[in-house]
Amino acid sequence: MMLYFSPRRSWIAALVAAFALLGGSSLFAQFQVALQLDKHIYVSQEPMTCVVTVTNRSGTDVVLGGPDGRRWLSFAMVDSKGISMSPLDLTLEDPIVLTAGSTTSKKVVLSETHSVEDPGSYGITASVYHPASGDYYQSNRARFGVIDIKPYGQPLVFGVPSGYPQAGRVRRYVLMVNRDINDTYMYFRLMDDSTNTKITTYPLGVLSMVREPQITLDRNNRLNIMFLTNRTTYVYVVINPDGKLRSVQYIRESPENRPQLYLTASNDVLLKGGTPYDPTAEAQEQKKAKGHSIGDRPPGL
Repeated sequence: MMLYFSPRRSWIAALVAAFALLGGSSLFAQFQVALQLDKHIYVSQEPMTCVVTVTNRSGTDVVLGGPDGRRWLSFAMVDSKGISMSPLDLTLEDPIVLTAGSTTSKKVVLSETHSVEDPGSYGITASVYHPASGDYYQSNRARFGVIDIKPYGQPLVFGVPSGYPQAGRVRRYVLMVNRDINDTYMYFRLMDDSTNTKITTYPLGVLSMVREPQITLDRNNRLNIMFLTNRTTYVYVVINPDGKLRSVQYIRESPENRPQLYLTASNDVLLKGGTPYDPTAEAQEQKKAKGHSIGDRPPGL
C-alpha cells in the first residue's frame, strides 16, 4: 500500500515541528541551573552551604534580577514524605550581568535563612528567574540528611556576663562527637538553659580520641577546649559566651614537650608546652620546597 501526503499537510507538519523546536529551545535552553551542597549529612542546626551555578544558554546577555526588584534566586525544600517546608529565599543586593554563553556561581549559606533542626531526609532545589521570558528555571534536586548526636561529657552551665546580649541569662556549652565514615569531628553547640533552645551549632575540626580533650571555663566564662586532631597536632579553641569563635590555635607536640592547659588561682587559662604553628604557612613552604617542575621552565628553553 502506498501512502500519499498532500503538500498542504506536509507544510503544516513542517511548520508545527519548527514551532515546537523553537518553543522547546526558548523554554528549556535559557538557563542551565545546577545546585551542589557542601555535604550530604549535617548535624542539626549546623550551617548548610551550597553553590548555585547558572549558565546562560539564551544567546543574549541577561541581567539577573527578579521581577519588580525582587529576588532572582529562590529555594524549595521537601522532607522525606515530599511535604514542602518553609521556602528558602535569598535577597541579593545587586543584579548580576550574565553574558551569553557564560557561567556564574553563587555560594549561599542556606542556614542563614532557614534552620533545619529535625532529623530526617530532605531534598532541595534552586530556581533562577529569567527576566526576558518571565520564567523560573529549576536546578537538580540535591538530597541531604540531618542527624543529631549526644553530648560529649557534661555540658558546662554558665551565666552570660555583662557586655554580651542577654547578660544574666543561663546558658550551656555543649560539645558533641560526630563519627563520620572517614573521620571523627568535634562539634560545639550553645544552648539556652531554661528553654533548651539551640542557639548555634558548628564543627570545630577533626578529632582524634587517642587523648582526651581538655575542656574548661576561664574567669570570663569563655569556653577553652584543646583536642588532638592528628598524631602530633592539637587544636586550641576559645569560644565567647555568645557562641562566637574568639581564637583558634594549632600546636605541635614533641615527646618531651606536650601541650597542656592549666587553670590558675584567678581562673585564667594558660597554655604551656608544644610549639605553635600555622598549617597554611607550612603547606605553602612545603610547596616551595618541592621546587619547579620541567613544565615551569622559562619560555624559549
